[in-house]
Amino acid sequence: MKILFFITLITCLLASQKKCYAQETDTNIIYFNSLYSEGKYEEATLLGQQILKLGNTKFYNNEEFRLLYKTIRASIFSGGMHKTYQFINEFDAEMYSPLFRQYISLYIGSLSIPIKKHNEAKVILTSLLEENNSEFLHDSVRSKIYHNLSVVYGNEGNQQKRLIYVIKSYELEKNNLSTNHNYANYNISVNVYATQLYNKFKQNEKAYHLFQEALSQPFNQSVNINNHGLIGNYVDLLYHMGMNNKAEKYIDDLEHFYLIKSQHFINEYVSLLNGLAKHARNQKNYTKAIHLSTRVLSITKLNQSSTSVRSYAINTLANCYYDLQQYDKMWYYAKRDIEESKNNNKRSLLTAYTFMAKMSAKLQLDEMAYLYIDSAKYTFDKYSSTKESKRVFENTIALSYLELEQYTQALYHLENIADILNKDKNYTPYLKIDNQYEQAICYSQTKKYNKAYRLLTEANSNLRNLYPYLYDKNSNIHDTKTGILYRNINMKLAQNQYRWYKQNGDLELLQESEKILDIANASLQRFRNKQTYDRDRLVSGEQFYDFTLLSTRINMALYNKLGGDKYIHKIYENIQSSKAHALTQGVAEKQYKLNSGVPIELINAINQFKEQYDRYEIRYNEAVFSNNADSSTVSYFSSQMNENMAKIDSLNKLIEGQYPSSKYDNSINPFPTIEKIQQRLKENQVVIDYYQTEEELFRCTINKFDYQFDIIPIGDEFNKAMELVTEEISTPFIGQHGLEHMQAFANASYKLYTLLFDKTEPLTDDKELIIVPHGVLSYLPFEVLLTKDCSKQKPRFKNYPWLIKKQAISYLYNTALFNDEASEPATFSKVIAFAPQYYGKLSSDSIQTSTSLHLDSLLMPLSGAKKEIKSIKKSFTTKAFIGPTANKRNFIDNMQKNAILHLAMHTLNNEIQPFNSQLVFASEDSISGSFKARELYNYSIKSPLAILSACSTGYGNQRKGEGLLSIARAFTYAGVESQIMTLWPVNDQSGADITERLYAQLETGLTKNKALQASKLAYISQADGIKSHPYYWANYILAGNTSPIQQKMPKGIFVYLLAFAMLSVILLFLYDRKRKH
Repeated sequence: MKILFFITLITCLLASQKKCYAQETDTNIIYFNSLYSEGKYEEATLLGQQILKLGNTKFYNNEEFRLLYKTIRASIFSGGMHKTYQFINEFDAEMYSPLFRQYISLYIGSLSIPIKKHNEAKVILTSLLEENNSEFLHDSVRSKIYHNLSVVYGNEGNQQKRLIYVIKSYELEKNNLSTNHNYANYNISVNVYATQLYNKFKQNEKAYHLFQEALSQPFNQSVNINNHGLIGNYVDLLYHMGMNNKAEKYIDDLEHFYLIKSQHFINEYVSLLNGLAKHARNQKNYTKAIHLSTRVLSITKLNQSSTSVRSYAINTLANCYYDLQQYDKMWYYAKRDIEESKNNNKRSLLTAYTFMAKMSAKLQLDEMAYLYIDSAKYTFDKYSSTKESKRVFENTIALSYLELEQYTQALYHLENIADILNKDKNYTPYLKIDNQYEQAICYSQTKKYNKAYRLLTEANSNLRNLYPYLYDKNSNIHDTKTGILYRNINMKLAQNQYRWYKQNGDLELLQESEKILDIANASLQRFRNKQTYDRDRLVSGEQFYDFTLLSTRINMALYNKLGGDKYIHKIYENIQSSKAHALTQGVAEKQYKLNSGVPIELINAINQFKEQYDRYEIRYNEAVFSNNADSSTVSYFSSQMNENMAKIDSLNKLIEGQYPSSKYDNSINPFPTIEKIQQRLKENQVVIDYYQTEEELFRCTINKFDYQFDIIPIGDEFNKAMELVTEEISTPFIGQHGLEHMQAFANASYKLYTLLFDKTEPLTDDKELIIVPHGVLSYLPFEVLLTKDCSKQKPRFKNYPWLIKKQAISYLYNTALFNDEASEPATFSKVIAFAPQYYGKLSSDSIQTSTSLHLDSLLMPLSGAKKEIKSIKKSFTTKAFIGPTANKRNFIDNMQKNAILHLAMHTLNNEIQPFNSQLVFASEDSISGSFKARELYNYSIKSPLAILSACSTGYGNQRKGEGLLSIARAFTYAGVESQIMTLWPVNDQSGADITERLYAQLETGLTKNKALQASKLAYISQADGIKSHPYYWANYILAGNTSPIQQKMPKGIFVYLLAFAMLSVILLFLYDRKRKH
């Protein structure tokens, strides 16, 4: 984890004191050693310096060397490097022996390094190597001098020369280990050598074997003061190599060690946390990365020595929140980085400015981006001078120009970097490959495809030569930063070849792009299945969107050129992988655990700790972002986050230990092929699966025996029709529009029908429709599409040929959720219904979701809710929670009882942060009735059907690569098999009417889709002219399986029936006998 080098340096230096074994005899020295061993370093420093300066103590057996060693070390722990250097540099050692004075020189030279007096260090250390004194310049001391010279050359950017001295130091320590037993020095030499190999020269395998050899030694079997740095960097290497499981075995021990020694190893501890956060973010495990980075901020104080580690953590947080699309938090941390760095660390300030420039460019805030580019240039010119800082600066500026689509300016800076890299052999080939990739992006965007191709193929070849494991698609290297670069190069190469094909029509370019993209896909599929939190999975789904779009276009072009069903199948499989990926992965993982025997109680316990963690993270951010943030409050919430994350990790380890088969194999693809879907379909069903891009709709129509794939061009006409239809049906209708408007609506509805169903009739006629929508189609209830042109007629809604009159319709988020046992009746115990009482005057769309008050006191009453509950009782055994009892606690207590859940209540939708959308239950004393979507994700609900008769439960925010994020989606994730939800606010009267009819139809044994269709049609047939408008009936839709439902007999009823039957037989027998007599 890149343990801060100066502690490693000084440990190495101080261990070079002359060996002595005699017992101390002077009382002052005895007291000094007592203070030192108790960790009272400030007092020990003062006493040690006093003894050394007075020089009147009679030392035995070289006691002065040990005293000097411990005094310097205590001074470092208590006062820092500068004060220690000042003491040793001003120390008058004339009264001591020449050998002692040589050690003083060694310490001065070594302490010059961390305070950046490099020339002084180099002069002193080099001159000591020329000393003709074997008593001083024995192998142990020579090794330390080599080591410290390697640090000097490393700071100067001369990595080649640094490596030479590192190897010399390592070889001396290894050769002398068996005789001098200097374990600390040996560990340091291995650590520095191995870290140099993997960090600067990317020789991971060689570094791995060096670490393994050191950790096999008896003195390294547990974490201790002599090897914590070694183990920390070994963990970092394991993550670099994708060997996460192996790394995790050491992390708990390291954390335990640092927590005990936190007073003296705070920098090492936060460096460990920062390293773990970096790797978590690289694998899109944002929840873990955020937790670790907030931990860094909570245990460090803002001062000059901690600015760099805090800046690293803040930068990680800003990047995480950018990827999570929580831009308010991203801006907060980006600005905080600038403020903290201004007065403490100009290098961190430069990084903060360039980061802000890049983020502004990504969010298309061009003026702000140019402003921060100028600030970065000014800071660089004033405070930075090294080649390495110039390379980093040039690279970040280039990336900012890339985001601004200023490719000429980006190339200028990238070519400057190439010039730096080519002139200096100290830079790893990895940096040159990265630079080639970024240059290729510029050339490809400016249609210089040939030049981009040459750069990308060369970069690809160089990367595979450097890391041969990339050839193996199952290698752990694909989970690392190297794997990310390899994937990006192949993605860009495939895109470049496809664009080149579009320019000149060369079929070979198209075929080459397909082969290259398959390589990227193998790596991408492995990488995107590493997340365990839903919000983290959403990001990987979004990043998969670009791949899906490119893959679909390439394979469709090949299909049009060459024919062949394999291209159609590949398109469909990639589209499925890009829709509701987080949802299907989460559902599959939970089911996998249950099937492996993991008790539901354990799964629920983990989910509850996740929910508590989420809650504390929100409270932490609220405290941090407030104008008068209280440090103790912030620290408390951070510690609670840490405590709950520890509980989650502990329970996961418990499950893995007791149920080894429960570990979900993320490589399992939950997305079915066309053939598998056909096996699941009944003869009267058809799936129509849509995938929307900016320019086209991809449509796959599948029935039991056939399938068809089409590309439908879309543009302004489609967008206008969608906007007109969805706005018309979701707006309360009271006859406010004139004839012209209603005819335009009818025309738009019919146009959408012809567009969405054109050429599908042979596969869809007389079949139940299962629609898998995508994009804006998720907001459209297909039931309102007109199957005939009515635009010339007067509006008669009751008589319109709505699609619902022709076919029953249900919806799926993804065909992976299509249950092949849907024809079997789903049994349930009872209906559990909730209808809170509301006492306010506000509608749900007039309240902010961040409101923390008792929302039931603000929202207006729902007059039809009680009527809904009353009507349910006519059909099924019902347990009703009405008014104050319809609270969150009762809902949680009853969600596992295999019941139909009926929620007649208000909801608040948050389109910006959909996980904060919420159901509004009744409040309890000080407990709010708010139940947020993010909480639902952390529960397991056992229910065959949830009827979410609340406002807009099926409405939500669209996310690329995932689809609609609604409250209903959260119920699916939690385990509910199907939901009847609403796409816009429910009208009390029509909602209650449709609900009553729905339960009556379900009681007859109809499938859910048929029951909903029948209840809507019955409502339409009896409604007046205005109330037959789709606003009043089309908002209810069914998502999930369509199987009928059947209420189980209550326990004990069979005993009564059996007793009754036996009694009847006895009575009949007695009656018959009496009649015969």
